[in-house]
Amino acid sequence: MRKYKIKYPEAPKGAVPVAFAVADLHLTEEAPLARAEKDNWIKVQNGYLNQLDTIVQRYVAVGRKDGWKIDKLPILFAGDIFDSAKVSCRFINKIVKPLKKIGGGWSENMAIIGNHEMPYHDPAMSADSPVRTLEHAGCLTVMGGHGFARVKVRGGDMFDIRAFPFGSSPKGYLGKGVSIAVIHDYCWRVGHKFPNAPADKNIVSHAENFSGFDILIFGDNHNPFTVYGTVGHTEGGPSLTVGSDVPTIYNCGCFIRRKRDEQAYKPSVGVIWSDKTIQRVYLDVSQDKWTEVDEDVNLETAGYEEMIIAIEDLERQGKKVPADFRTALDRYLKRLGANKELREEVMSTLEKP
Repeated sequence: MRKYKIKYPEAPKGAVPVAFAVADLHLTEEAPLARAEKDNWIKVQNGYLNQLDTIVQRYVAVGRKDGWKIDKLPILFAGDIFDSAKVSCRFINKIVKPLKKIGGGWSENMAIIGNHEMPYHDPAMSADSPVRTLEHAGCLTVMGGHGFARVKVRGGDMFDIRAFPFGSSPKGYLGKGVSIAVIHDYCWRVGHKFPNAPADKNIVSHAENFSGFDILIFGDNHNPFTVYGTVGHTEGGPSLTVGSDVPTIYNCGCFIRRKRDEQAYKPSVGVIWSDKTIQRVYLDVSQDKWTEVDEDVNLETAGYEEMIIAIEDLERQGKKVPADFRTALDRYLKRLGANKELREEVMSTLEKP
């Protein structure tokens, strides 16, 4: 088995780990256009899951040796384990074992459902998400809207973890103990957003909507960042002006880099400590391979994603997409400079499942 070059930050003095946080794995059976590992993409993705297992087990081993008083540590998946709601049985069978083995029995996988893994991006259909299949297979527990879990640090605080999957409404916290919200929603600060990011999804708005929480764990924005509850104190650059009473905002970022514009990102696992600090343990991405073709088009930022969802919705209602529309769409993509692989990916969404 490959040995990973992972550097572990020094643990906060007197603190014990409470949970781990990751998001936006976007697991797929086929390699994305920008990645060159076309023949072994499932193996590559399982390698990332093995790194998560390595990191979790390392903290568990150190904790047991040093006498940390910890119970099973939750691994919080903040949405979009899958890139699509359409997942084959073959692919699920390939990832069940790597997911189950994470933590060696000393951790528990807990997930919220993201928009990509909801059929038609419709929260009302979250029961049909492939993440539910992973739950039935014993790989994880799905945390529903406003659902919660608790982690007790023996001799210390109670950590109350609340779930806010895609489509759920924000809600403040009125309970006792240290509070963590796990959220799948776009969250941005200066320099960490796509061009059309809605203004009401900035860190200040989220801090107000989730008032009373100590820590906000976000999935959706693939660009990782951390904003602590002090003015201007951020990881990786300047922040919006925030008050000292705001919660720590931890945007996980993508766990696996899939697009060319993500090459500069540093995938990581967040370690949440009992002193309410969060550290990033960065993954070993030294063996990632990228294609050398022209820049691929980002369907989401180019505005295609909503169109594709609308087309899928027509098919759900039993309405056939006319052949002339398919032809027109293909010609339009060619004019935009989309390569053959990208055109085929878009056109495949018009096919009946």
